[in-house]
Amino acid sequence: MNKRTFDEMLRGSNLTSLPTACLLESGRWSDLTIKCQDREWKVHRVIVGIQSKLLAAAMSGEFEEAKTGIIKLDDHDPEVVGHMINFMYSGDYTISCPLPNETEASEASVDEDAQSETAGLDVAEGDTSEELLVHTAVYLIAEEKDILALKQLAKKKYEAALPTGWNSMAFCDSLRTIYNETPENDHLLWDVAISFAGKKAKELMDRGEFVELWKEKGEIGLAVFRAHLLSNGCQNNKPTIAPSNPFGAFGNLTTRAGTCPTGGTAHALFVTTGRSRSWWCGACREAFN
Repeated sequence: MNKRTFDEMLRGSNLTSLPTACLLESGRWSDLTIKCQDREWKVHRVIVGIQSKLLAAAMSGEFEEAKTGIIKLDDHDPEVVGHMINFMYSGDYTISCPLPNETEASEASVDEDAQSETAGLDVAEGDTSEELLVHTAVYLIAEEKDILALKQLAKKKYEAALPTGWNSMAFCDSLRTIYNETPENDHLLWDVAISFAGKKAKELMDRGEFVELWKEKGEIGLAVFRAHLLSNGCQNNKPTIAPSNPFGAFGNLTTRAGTCPTGGTAHALFVTTGRSRSWWCGACREAFN
């Protein structure tokens, strides 16, 4: 396919919005190159710099990027870097879903055994589970490069993908990634993921990889448990009565002395020290802060 000229793109663009996307496609007046592994984008310092303080700093002073006009982001996925750059020029990014080729279609048509094995997973039509991982990665690069508007968009897209993507290993993997790679004081995407997991906790407990995740990361398990209580009638941050031992399948939990607001210091209490600290009174069967 022949690449359109800048003038052709400009004539065909919607002039009710800024035609910066045309600049990205054409590379016209580019004064900066962003490289990621085997891909590169001809971009513009003013467009990149006004949206990312970190990248603006890299283009200034005595940094190598300022001298060469090249920024290398090889530690990221090229697709994710592409989404970041597209957002800078258009205010949005789109995940493309390629159609299967003829070989893949043929293999899918004869793979009856694989179909029967996955029939019970109840994957919704229009499954968006893999999108959860992409939106998580976009959120992380936006956090790293200090692009708040992109973080908010990635969070919004992640949230929109949850209704048809939650019952999957990808959701489990996204939870682990969010927990491991976002700062403790960053709750934007974390709260969305945990809140939804809390609403679907009973169903998720039937997924082996989710149980293993909760054993591995007890803080995630406790956060999901608290979200489950909140989604089932908690008021004023005080959860309703719950089963006597909700943490039986969770790891990384320790028992320490504490004061239950109902029973005092005589009751055994569980505590976890992750993104949040909570207590559990086995006698009262209540969680409290």
